[in-house]
Amino acid sequence: MTAFADITVTDEYDKLWYDCLEYIHQNCQDDSLYQNYLNLNKKDFISIAVAIENSSIVAFSCAQYNLEKWGNQIARVSTRFWLHPDVRSKGLTKFTPGAATWYNSQYMMRYQLDAVKRLNLPASFISREGNYKKSFQKYVNLVNTYNNTNFILLDGLYAVCGPMNEVPDSCKQMIAVNVNDKVDLEYFICNNTKLRKV
Repeated sequence: MTAFADITVTDEYDKLWYDCLEYIHQNCQDDSLYQNYLNLNKKDFISIAVAIENSSIVAFSCAQYNLEKWGNQIARVSTRFWLHPDVRSKGLTKFTPGAATWYNSQYMMRYQLDAVKRLNLPASFISREGNYKKSFQKYVNLVNTYNNTNFILLDGLYAVCGPMNEVPDSCKQMIAVNVNDKVDLEYFICNNTKLRKV
């Protein structure tokens, strides 16, 4: 049976967390996002939702709030999402509603959205590198289905690493935005955040 928790609000799972980070460090060098999972500090996130099976963390996903990068009206959710290789699905089949290994959209996202609510923020966003619009849209659809949200995938790419003169390719990402109020999302992003279209 899978248990879920937000480890930013408890130290009960600290040993499992450090064991998980050590496992990634030792065994996941071939993961294209390997660098994203090194040196993660609980204090840098408003939520780190984890899935626990057999006394091990098999998945985690984080939420961040960063005034310098995004401004004071929005948080980033579903960042640093990691799945243990033993539970990872391949291809678009992982976006099937109810798939046993799709923990983030159905369970872990709730903890992250709760953290956003605790900060009374009107908006959150999810970002993805690459040009995988079809799979990103499927993921956004699952998040909306399971969490009663209205994330909408915006056209184009946005600079997600904060204001900078030259934006590296890794910081140019697709974003899906969820805003509490019924407003034009691109207007909201342009006027209430530091996220910029590139």
